[in-house]
Amino acid sequence: MNASYIAIEGNIGAGKTSLVTLLGQKFKSETLFETFENNPFLPEFYKDTQKNAFPLEMFFLAERYKQLTAIDAGQHKLFGNGLISDYYISKSLIFAGFTLQPGELDLFKRFYEVIEKQVALPELLIYIHREVPFLLKQIAKRGRGYESDITAQYLENVNNGYYGWFKQETRMPVIIINSGNIDFYEEGALEALIDKVFTRKWAKGLQILDL
Repeated sequence: MNASYIAIEGNIGAGKTSLVTLLGQKFKSETLFETFENNPFLPEFYKDTQKNAFPLEMFFLAERYKQLTAIDAGQHKLFGNGLISDYYISKSLIFAGFTLQPGELDLFKRFYEVIEKQVALPELLIYIHREVPFLLKQIAKRGRGYESDITAQYLENVNNGYYGWFKQETRMPVIIINSGNIDFYEEGALEALIDKVFTRKWAKGLQILDL
């Protein structure tokens, strides 16, 4: 593994946490997982997004900041085999971009711009791309009640939000992986990803890979 701090991103149900778990085991790396189930606004958000979006996104931003600043800039290098996280702080800005009203978004950005400067930048960001029907199937399979109101349009908005951000992100390598219906627990799937992604150095900016 050439990078010592990697962030794995993806839509809801894309398999971020599973992939981080597998990579952490493979590389014997430290892992960091987002805490989201303690967000008191999450169950109501999918029922009434406009009413609950601002407190939801502010709560997530605060929690992500608290987690990520526990890793001081450069501290991840102290981990002998690196650190792999299942999100990056820009996730907050991406979701806020299509969930908040214009005035709320302006206020949110003021907080975000201060917070982002205090968070370490990953050396590599990987986005697991899945088509919306796959995501809906995975969401239904894991059976979280509050996710039952997630719509195909909302998932499409998430994908579009990420892609818009990726196009202007030049500070680090961003790799979009077209993962199809691949289950990373299947024999050979993880090894194929490692062979394509982790055996080389990447230039900064956006690149797309098919598995």
